[in-house]
Amino acid sequence: MKNTTLETMDEEDEVEQKPVKKQSKPSGGHYERVDDLPGKLWYPEEEGASVEGIFMELRNSNKYESLIVLKEHKDKLLKENREEDEETIVPGWAVLHKRFINLTVGTKVKITYTGEKMTKDGRGKAKQFEVEKWVEDGPE
Repeated sequence: MKNTTLETMDEEDEVEQKPVKKQSKPSGGHYERVDDLPGKLWYPEEEGASVEGIFMELRNSNKYESLIVLKEHKDKLLKENREEDEETIVPGWAVLHKRFINLTVGTKVKITYTGEKMTKDGRGKAKQFEVEKWVEDGPE
């Protein structure tokens, strides 16, 4: 096998270069905004704010512990002029992530923002949530 470096390469050793394709200009059309997340982000601002839906998935996230994916009721989505199959994405702050990690996909849930409280180390505040799951009443 022949040992070559850039300085000693001859013509037969050159790498074949492929032509670069130029992108053609689009004919008609428009730009649509590209969001970071597919679906609507639920980010509570006021105590008592809540979201209800079917727990669909716990996704990985770079910023939060996870992302919680909910499927809200279609009537609510349509009322908000959203697509019937649009997901609602809830940032999985540590407290929420812990509550959803063992929750079964398909469970109907309600997440209520209950405010902030100081962290254990006293360095800042952390958002607090109450998570409820739907339980069917048994026969009486």
